[in-house]
Amino acid sequence: MRLDTNGQFTTDLIFNSSFNKLDNLGFSIDGHIPEINDPIRGNNTYDRCVRMIRKAVELGYYTTVTVCVHKKNMNTVDQLIAFATELGVKEINFHPLFIMGVERDKFTGGDHIRPNDWISIYQNVRKNIEKGVYKIHVRIPQRFVEKSTYQKDVERYGYCPVRMGERILVHPDGKIRICALCIGSPYFLASYNREEIKFGAPDSEISKERLERRPCMTQTKDFGNFVPLCISYKPYQNEHVWQRGAFDNNFQAFYK
Repeated sequence: MRLDTNGQFTTDLIFNSSFNKLDNLGFSIDGHIPEINDPIRGNNTYDRCVRMIRKAVELGYYTTVTVCVHKKNMNTVDQLIAFATELGVKEINFHPLFIMGVERDKFTGGDHIRPNDWISIYQNVRKNIEKGVYKIHVRIPQRFVEKSTYQKDVERYGYCPVRMGERILVHPDGKIRICALCIGSPYFLASYNREEIKFGAPDSEISKERLERRPCMTQTKDFGNFVPLCISYKPYQNEHVWQRGAFDNNFQAFYK
């Protein structure tokens, strides 16, 4: 169970006994310096978030950092990894921002990056991971593959947590989703309150029409020669879905 936070809560909360039950306390921060982070996240959010990260590490939480990669920090990825390493967190997770034909597009403003920019960043980071350059775990999505490569292994590149039932995302407004790209949209799987969980959403995340879309049921933008992959397609990571041999050995059977 991971709790994602912007780190703007009060110090008392981190000492709450309920927090101790978390498997992962994940902090969102968008720059290794306040000059990059604060114009996006708000004035003084960098200092507060960093203090909370350091306190979480000190208290023994499995602490992680998630960074949205945008125009203002896309050239600082290695610096961000070094920054996360210095903070003492267990891993850093990257989410590149693109215009994808989803509701979340309106949240990115003009800060989205281009596929070619990300492909270059991804390839560089992957090489460094394989060389053992980094001292912490780096989770980074591939995001795109050429159409010819996709066609050679449709099942593998069709990885989809929704079809696999691999997770749930629980939101403060009572919505339960699987696909993170449905955040901000009317699509969800179920809703909850203190008494019950209700299935049968009017705009179901797993409607027949959505499930028939390939490779991604949410992204609709045409990227030309590139096929957009799931934002959670992070092969060779430490999540159980990859460790179970689903990626390398039995992906097709597991996927079905």
